[in-house]
Amino acid sequence: MGLPDIVYLCGPRVGDELRYSLRSLVNLPHRRVWLAGHAPKWVRDVGSIPVVQKPASKWRNQQANLLAAVNHPEVSERFVLFNDDFFVMEPVDDMPTLHRGPFAGLLGKYRQSRSEYSRRMVATANLLGEDALCYDVIHTPFPMVKWQAKVTLESMGDGLLFRSVYGNDWQVGGVEHEDVKVGSRTHVGGGPFVSTSDGSFRSGRVGRRIRATFTQRGAYEC
Repeated sequence: MGLPDIVYLCGPRVGDELRYSLRSLVNLPHRRVWLAGHAPKWVRDVGSIPVVQKPASKWRNQQANLLAAVNHPEVSERFVLFNDDFFVMEPVDDMPTLHRGPFAGLLGKYRQSRSEYSRRMVATANLLGEDALCYDVIHTPFPMVKWQAKVTLESMGDGLLFRSVYGNDWQVGGVEHEDVKVGSRTHVGGGPFVSTSDGSFRSGRVGRRIRATFTQRGAYEC
């Protein structure tokens, strides 16, 4: 089996996080990189899959971007899904499948919130059952199989989290792991994977760590 492609879901407001995320791919063996949705002008040697991004529809845009990627004939059958604020900080041989454990242990704060993400989290748990594994709120790259992702995306309803629906549709299993998102400006994160908020990347210790780690221009930027 050949190396997987990397697929990024990119909205129109892509910042320097993507630049450093692309640089960090030196630590993850892969075949080709694709940007589904929007590709900034400074990227090079990546595949672009343009998708019109609708205003105020972040979640639907992400789902449309992913569907466009899995329908693209040149994207590899096995691929790893990235967001633009995911970073691979240490060399890994292959991307593992990671999850947060069952929904039951995660839902407390989401039931109290009215955010769109919280509504989707609760709706997904209601659909799958609270004993189902959660593949969201972990903020790590996610291995997928193209034909399986296509089936899930074309059959799932609106208002859900597609990673968790996919992971349970196909019983992908994996290893339980903590959320790697660093929102604090004082924390640096640890381990091979890290994700940032806008603020922690711009002015936090984790952002300084990422920029200090990947100082050289990468293969995917002009």
